[in-house]
Amino acid sequence: MKNINWLDHGVNLIVVFIGITAAFGLNTCNENSKAKDLEVLHLKSLRGDLEENIDELDTLIHFDSLKMKLFNRVVNAEFIKNPHNDSLRNALLDLSFNLPFTPQSSTYDALQASGTLDLISNFNLRTDIISHYNQYYVGTELWDAQIQKYIDDYCSPYIFEEVNYYGQQVDPSFIEDYKFQKIVWGYKLSLASKIDFFQKTLVATKALDLKIRNELERL
Repeated sequence: MKNINWLDHGVNLIVVFIGITAAFGLNTCNENSKAKDLEVLHLKSLRGDLEENIDELDTLIHFDSLKMKLFNRVVNAEFIKNPHNDSLRNALLDLSFNLPFTPQSSTYDALQASGTLDLISNFNLRTDIISHYNQYYVGTELWDAQIQKYIDDYCSPYIFEEVNYYGQQVDPSFIEDYKFQKIVWGYKLSLASKIDFFQKTLVATKALDLKIRNELERL
């Protein structure tokens, strides 16, 4: 009967086991490295989207604030007594349209659609990102829709029916109309609330951008 060298078999088994374990560990390490690289790529892309949104929000808040100042002037008693044609025309133009916020969300939408939001390993950061897009950007859309509905229901019909133009001149007689004053005040109330929400959205967007930047530095 042939003698079996159990020590030799044992050593070979250990060598095979170590080799398999090392290969598995190396493969896992490579996969983790790829996942980390992909996470960094997505976080950088999210930051790019947020920075575009910050710029647009800044612009819209500035524009709507100027619109609010003009509306305040139009309903001022002194202006009503002596209306200025250019200011009146600009006010009518501002009453006729709303410049909406169009958030850049392509990275978030792609992650959500592909079910790969879990690539963002920091659970708290991932939760903040989801909450931000669902709360603030949905909220801005609702405010824009409310303003546009007010324009369609009240501002545009009044301007079309009651305001007369003579070339570049506007007949200012309507400015003392109580109905016109109510329309401007109604717009002002909605616009003030919209500006307030957009300012909060801007602050939140900057805060989220900072969190992502800090996470990128950690990675």
